[in-house]
Amino acid sequence: MPYSDQDIFAGVGNKIKDEILFNARIHTASAVENVPDKKKLELANDAAAFSYKYLDWRRTEVQDEHFSVHWKEICPRDGTPIVKPKMGKQDRTTYHCPKCQVKY
Repeated sequence: MPYSDQDIFAGVGNKIKDEILFNARIHTASAVENVPDKKKLELANDAAAFSYKYLDWRRTEVQDEHFSVHWKEICPRDGTPIVKPKMGKQDRTTYHCPKCQVKY
């Protein structure tokens, strides 16, 4: 099951999910069962931390300034064009770098 599925990242939201996976260097189409347990724990911790930051940013309307991948055209790490496929049951747009995000 890929991380784009709402059964896995339900409630986190697409923007936050894209950012967390980008920061962890995990491709958005990775199968959850293939991701190492250590990475899964990292994702859970990052999801909580980023969500709190995002809430603060939304309160001051500066959240868009903090995105590394969402709504971007070029990867800030390596200059590769960002890919924006529609994924999951709800066909939602997701953002990822095909070069620096590993597909498990």
